[in-house]
Amino acid sequence: MTCAAIDGIAAEAKEVMSDIADPSVLDVGMASSAQAVEHYEISRYGTLIALARRWATPTA
Repeated sequence: MTCAAIDGIAAEAKEVMSDIADPSVLDVGMASSAQAVEHYEISRYGTLIALARRWATPTA
């Protein structure tokens, strides 16, 4: 399944990195972009975990 948000983050990363000539700065840009993807994924997993816990717990 394709995720438009991740596609957008990847496109932004490519655009930013295309403007960076210094290899050291490029490394930082790539790490920053990877971190953005991971933060997005973690937020989604957190939401799914919260929903699973809520649905697994009977309401009073």
